[in-house]
Amino acid sequence: MIGGYLLKHDPFGPFQVRIVDPEHPIVASVTPFMIEDELFEFREFQQDNHVLLAAESGNQVRPIAWTRKAGSGRVFHLSLGHNEKAAENPMFQSLVVNGLDWLVQSGASNEK
Repeated sequence: MIGGYLLKHDPFGPFQVRIVDPEHPIVASVTPFMIEDELFEFREFQQDNHVLLAAESGNQVRPIAWTRKAGSGRVFHLSLGHNEKAAENPMFQSLVVNGLDWLVQSGASNEK
């Protein structure tokens, strides 16, 4: 349902998060930011995932957040927030609030 499976993750450390789709309401109030967290790598990443955020590990770009349709519903996946320090990041907090807002919007299930 979330559009991929965890393969592995880098050790906790700082990395730069970049905005892939700045027009999407989940990231509209978010600017690129640094965070200290785990950077996941996914397998069987689905082509219909609409990527919102990404980061680089080595020379590989990894998606961090995306949306997708699931039946008649919507999914928002955010792979950040694995410790207190990450959860205290203001951009992370905005993403959680915006994501929940987007998920509960009525009549918007046909949007990206």
